[in-house]
Amino acid sequence: MADLTILLIRHAQSQGNLIGRFQGQTDTPLSEEGLMQAELLADRLAKRTIDAVYASDLERAHHTGRIIANRKGIPLHLHPGLREIDIGKWAGLTLEEIAAHYADELEAWRQGDPNVRRGGGESYQEAQDRIVAAVEEIAASCAGSQIVIVSHGGALRALLAYVLDFPLSSLWRIQMANTSLSTIERYGREWSVRQINDVCHLESTE
Repeated sequence: MADLTILLIRHAQSQGNLIGRFQGQTDTPLSEEGLMQAELLADRLAKRTIDAVYASDLERAHHTGRIIANRKGIPLHLHPGLREIDIGKWAGLTLEEIAAHYADELEAWRQGDPNVRRGGGESYQEAQDRIVAAVEEIAASCAGSQIVIVSHGGALRALLAYVLDFPLSSLWRIQMANTSLSTIERYGREWSVRQINDVCHLESTE
């Protein structure tokens, strides 16, 4: 039996996702579709044992987490270490705008360079170090529990890459849909992955 089970959830669809703008650590609210996605996820988790809910302090993540926590009748804990990767001046831009102003960075990113700091923000390695530290901190206080962590696509991919010993240069091979459910488990000091990108709760809306 696992010493700790963590349900990793990417936040529900945000306004930024809807209109195709890169968000990074900017705050954007959930879209109407996102609110529905979060409610469907909360329905799915309603009968599951959950001891705690943690979320990034960015609005799209903590709103998703709050819907889950409220359904379970338990507190929501915010942790800035669970934030999305900082993409600096890319934040708020469309892909076309980024291509026009940051062509070299965009090409490096597309080639999978884990050291590129998009818009002067974090590299993937720096972001991975941050989110792994946050999850290890949370895990240390939640031994023997089953918890939820609501974070962001880039951050969760970086975390899963760490657990899987997967190269950051191939990060985007990991699919991560809005409100997708991925599960990692801890056995002693070792992590393992049970599932990735499960969106069964959204099937009724497709």
